[in-house]
Amino acid sequence: MSGRLFSFYGDDFTGSTDALEALAANAVPSVLFLDPPEERMLERFGDCRAIGVAGESRSRSPEWMSENLPEIFRSLRRLGAPICQYKVCSPQDCAGVVRGGELGRRLGLLLRDLLVRSGVRRAVIAGGDTSSHAAASGHPDG
Repeated sequence: MSGRLFSFYGDDFTGSTDALEALAANAVPSVLFLDPPEERMLERFGDCRAIGVAGESRSRSPEWMSENLPEIFRSLRRLGAPICQYKVCSPQDCAGVVRGGELGRRLGLLLRDLLVRSGVRRAVIAGGDTSSHAAASGHPDG
């Protein structure tokens, strides 16, 4: 066991720092990278139980996501943390940004590349504010 508790990918820098702040506020030693970290970088932060990657997928096309997100998700899986969050911009905060099936593309890639292929049996992706909480569940057996 790596001692890691949590990994996350934020679809933009601001959302990534929000996740980092929440972890730090709860006394979880954490670090945020701009790219998936290499092993030599992880060694420098061996005491960190949460590892995050600040991404840029919020401003990218579905084609870019298909090309780039799978490797990012695989890098998160390799970290060995039992919990992995994909921090997405909520439509309430990002009017006009989630368009053309981009959020659906992200969730599909997440379920396929991070969860299903890693042997996780169930995933829940939740979003929205507390007045309109919505969740999508993915399970490899249907």
